[in-house]
Amino acid sequence: MLNARTLILATAAAGFFATAAQAEHRYPVAEQTVKVSYRDLNLSDPKDARIMLDRIAEAARKACGIMPQRNPAYRLVPQFVTKDFAACTEAAMQRTVAGLQAPAVARAYAETRDEPRTREARR
Repeated sequence: MLNARTLILATAAAGFFATAAQAEHRYPVAEQTVKVSYRDLNLSDPKDARIMLDRIAEAARKACGIMPQRNPAYRLVPQFVTKDFAACTEAAMQRTVAGLQAPAVARAYAETRDEPRTREARR
């Protein structure tokens, strides 16, 4: 764990999301970092683990550009920007949860990833 119980979430986020046809001309990637404090949490407590996961999700969205609609390319290729934003936030969350090495947070994350499949199975 990091000292001062602060996790730094880092992700690579493109300043402009290129379409598949423009893949070879992608723009430079800028790394964004967002600090996530967990000083007030006990990461072995399932309730606090879910709070931490919410903080990680919010930090991932910030690191990846807050919302895809704010990306300048959104008006031109919204489906690609939205897809890239989702991939960026998911990758940031995966790396952060794995790096945190907190089993309760990892379980909470796994449960959130299983929810759509669980809902689909109920139908």
